[in-house]
Amino acid sequence: MSTTSYGLIALVMFTIGNILVVLTNAIPGLQMAAMSLFLGALGMTLYQAVKGQPIRTYWRQPPRHYAFLVSGVGVYTALIYVAFRHAPPFEVNAINYLWPILLVAFATLFHTGRLNAPKIVGIVMGFIGTFLIFVPAHANGFMGGLQAGHFLALIAAILWAAYSASAKNKTYPAGLMAPAMFISAFLCAGLHLMFEKTVMPVGIEWVYVLLLGFFRLSYLFWDESMRGGNVVFLASLAYFVPLASTLLFIAFGYTAANIWIALGASFIVSGCIIVNLRDLMRLIKR
Repeated sequence: MSTTSYGLIALVMFTIGNILVVLTNAIPGLQMAAMSLFLGALGMTLYQAVKGQPIRTYWRQPPRHYAFLVSGVGVYTALIYVAFRHAPPFEVNAINYLWPILLVAFATLFHTGRLNAPKIVGIVMGFIGTFLIFVPAHANGFMGGLQAGHFLALIAAILWAAYSASAKNKTYPAGLMAPAMFISAFLCAGLHLMFEKTVMPVGIEWVYVLLLGFFRLSYLFWDESMRGGNVVFLASLAYFVPLASTLLFIAFGYTAANIWIALGASFIVSGCIIVNLRDLMRLIKR
């Protein structure tokens, strides 16, 4: 499987993941972040052991590699889980999914140093489309009053886009993701014990927790694709993540379908095509 294919799988997991986060809203954010990161890291480590991979080598990496992954994966997870607990879920989801558009800009600037006209137009259309998707049907306006969760979601979006765009030039082994997630889990657990009250999952919530742990594999897939795949291509396809995620939020009753979603979808699809226009023309000529 190509590294770009890993990125596509990660995008599907990202699309579903936020619904699972919302379905566990009764559990404090830092606690949920710690649990999902720990389960994800444990699953990765068990897989490495079964496959006979050099686990000790994965752990023996320079501190700068740990710092990069923990600050990217760990901090992002903590921010977005807490954000969903401190603002309306649909609005948090809206702000969080600015990262695909930011990633196109960051990836292009980091790797080529300049944005050409089609990419600028595509990025702007993506911003417009994302905004239109999340224009609410109620009369109070888009935000209805800023809350802490809105700011946390914005920071998370910027952080994830910057981390993803920066990963291209990193040389750490993919297996480092497991120990980095273990460390992130324990840091989140420590913060949870300091600032939150523990709430144990009940009933179906255990299924959601386990699924979220499994879905942390998306971090490994995404990291691999950012370092070895077509970053700008994946970033532009990520425009579809907020659209698909919105449809899931509609299906689960967190928002209602409206004309704004249809308008936003048209802008997003058009923006994705424009950003990748050169690559699409090459494919047509073949």
